[in-house]
Amino acid sequence: MARIAERISDDQFWRTVRDVWLDPENAYEDRDRERKLWNTIWASARPYRERVMTAPEFAALKVLPNDVTIYRGTNDRASLRGAAWTLDRTKAIWYAHRWASKDRAPWLGETTVPKDRILAYFSAEYETIVLPKNCKNMRVRMLRLDKKR
Repeated sequence: MARIAERISDDQFWRTVRDVWLDPENAYEDRDRERKLWNTIWASARPYRERVMTAPEFAALKVLPNDVTIYRGTNDRASLRGAAWTLDRTKAIWYAHRWASKDRAPWLGETTVPKDRILAYFSAEYETIVLPKNCKNMRVRMLRLDKKR
């Protein structure tokens, strides 16, 4: 993304951000570096950010309440500072347990943000994009490890 960003239009930029962000094969080799890069991309002041969403997703974002409760699940407490959140608590708990083990406990983060701090909404997993700096007063708890795993 960083290599092509200056050579494409704003519209192409945001559509490419969507494609790369939602690509399930978008593997992270260096999590800290990737997190910083994505936070920079999402913080971009380039116009037409709404083009990262489909028309129905953009419409769904617009009708959210002014204060929105969001959730983030992970098996790495430090990863609670990421940009991807969900409106669905059950989905966040699923993410928390997805790769959890006796050595990597499942964690759930919950916070409420003003709607205008949500940079994008993706309907597939009720995913919202919120920069970590805007996730204040996060409630964090370690979940019990799912015994089936």
